[in-house]
Amino acid sequence: MTRVSTGSNYSVMTSNLMRAQLRQNVLGEQVASQKIANDLKGYAKNAEVLTAMRSAQAKINGLIDQTKLVSNRLDMQETGVNQMADAVGSAKGAIENAIAAGNAATLMQQLEAAFTNTVQGLNTKSNGRYVFGGAKTD
Repeated sequence: MTRVSTGSNYSVMTSNLMRAQLRQNVLGEQVASQKIANDLKGYAKNAEVLTAMRSAQAKINGLIDQTKLVSNRLDMQETGVNQMADAVGSAKGAIENAIAAGNAATLMQQLEAAFTNTVQGLNTKSNGRYVFGGAKTD
């Protein structure tokens, strides 16, 4: 004797198996075609995630651009500082040579050249702005 609910249980199980098989077929098609959907309706579930990802991508691209600008400015700053350091070393060497030789005939010309190089280092520009100009520029 079969119970009244046994038939409906078989029907529910068969229906669940058919639904699982249908879902497996859909997922198999997605894997084979490497597409989630053929139209925009299929992407509706993920639209918020896609929008958030695009927003994050735009932010990251902005940060990358800023990093490139900062890197360029730091490179120019390094160039200016190195130029000033070389000028100071040149002035120091000129003074040492003048003292060692006991003759300062060309010392002033060498110091002027070192001073000119120092000024050029301080006037280094990056993107049309002075690197060592400070925050307030008029």
